[in-house]
Amino acid sequence: MTLLNEMGDILRACLTMEEAYNVIVACAADFSGPGRGPLYHRLLRDTVEAVAVWGDASLAEHSFSPQECWGLRRGRIHWVENSQSGMICKHIHHPSPHGYLCIPMMAQSEALGVLHLMQPEDIRMTETKQRMA
Repeated sequence: MTLLNEMGDILRACLTMEEAYNVIVACAADFSGPGRGPLYHRLLRDTVEAVAVWGDASLAEHSFSPQECWGLRRGRIHWVENSQSGMICKHIHHPSPHGYLCIPMMAQSEALGVLHLMQPEDIRMTETKQRMA
């Protein structure tokens, strides 16, 4: 909770979107531990583009359609616990066996982007990390 409060304080002081992206990625990297993922921003009605990535950037799509993400389509967190049996988003081409989260960033009922968190292959995403995200 302290980390989230700090992130909120810093975000309120950001002067540009780039500063905000860097703050979000730094905080996400802190609470996701060895996890990785991109932060996507919805630029147009039909395009979502990666604006920041931590971890292995080669596993992140540069851009995709909002219709390819279950989290964006539903307007709520989409968690896949097991990539062998879960509903995999079409923008995920290399799913981790231990799952991932797509967390839509919403403002006034509109999706502005999505935070995508992937776990390394040898580590499961804990319930605590899911709640924190």
